[in-house]
Amino acid sequence: MSRTLENTIQKINKNGIKISSSLALTGGINSIAYRLTDNLGKEYALKFYQLPRKDDPRDRWMSEKKFLSYMNECHLDFVPKLIMTSKEQAWSLITWIKGEKPKKLNKEDVIEIATRIEAMNMNKEMQSALMLPV
Repeated sequence: MSRTLENTIQKINKNGIKISSSLALTGGINSIAYRLTDNLGKEYALKFYQLPRKDDPRDRWMSEKKFLSYMNECHLDFVPKLIMTSKEQAWSLITWIKGEKPKKLNKEDVIEIATRIEAMNMNKEMQSALMLPV
């Protein structure tokens, strides 16, 4: 099966999530992302990751999968949950977290970011943390 939005939505639909609409998102560097909405109005993010190349062999799909798995083991609610994924096609369906990209950061934003980074590092001795790419 080819790596297209239509084929991926068909696979998601076959797994019980009935997607009714999609919206392409902009600004991604490591992936092409879409906001999907199901027939019940629930939103998801679908990400197609860049495939490894000779000049850049990084496996972005695996890196994010490991990161999300570690974050979810830490029970951090500000990180999306992995719902469905395909290693072969290098895509992931994750929960949608509502919010907007900030235009400017203030002191409170920086404190919140620092607090979240601290929370992310609280369990760095866990086996899943040790498996994260450096």
